[in-house]
Amino acid sequence: MKRYISTGILIVFTLVPIATFAAVWIPLVPSAQQGSKCGEDGGCQSICDLVQLAQNILNDGVILATFLAAILFAWAGARMLAAGGDTKVISSAKKTFGAVFIGFVIVLTAWLIVDTIMKAFTDQGSDFGPWNEICK
Repeated sequence: MKRYISTGILIVFTLVPIATFAAVWIPLVPSAQQGSKCGEDGGCQSICDLVQLAQNILNDGVILATFLAAILFAWAGARMLAAGGDTKVISSAKKTFGAVFIGFVIVLTAWLIVDTIMKAFTDQGSDFGPWNEICK
């Protein structure tokens, strides 16, 4: 019975992030919906398209890191639940939790640093919003 419950929990924690982020995934190359002229008459023609490409890469990277972190948290939790009191497995699962948490914090901190630097370069000051909209 415990095996079925832990398998069910693992499946839920694996599928929820997929369903949540399915509508958010953004194509890397700027498209006409993002106000770009990429793909029309010879390709990308302004620095704004490069800025939009950088923003798309960063956003997709954070989404992918969030998805992978959710899967790894679920996997480590399932290992901890299925350990059956084995201290080696429990300590290994705790190390996995710690490593995933630290890695995810590093990804989010890197995104925040890049976002802050780009807002400083585009002279938006303390205004909220994405820095790449300076080109629109």
